[in-house]
Amino acid sequence: RSSVERCNSRLKKYLNLDNLRSKGIKKAKVHALLNCIALVAGTIALNIGVSASKAA
Repeated sequence: RSSVERCNSRLKKYLNLDNLRSKGIKKAKVHALLNCIALVAGTIALNIGVSASKAA
């Protein structure tokens, strides 16, 4: 449960999840899913950079 709360906190703080500018559940869901994708992509990019610097 704590990992989910950390993820929600990061989404709200860094990816502006708590500031929706469109109406409707579908649009809100798409906004949240795109933010989740961005969070995961950023984490992957960070981990690739760290593993590349360790290999060098």
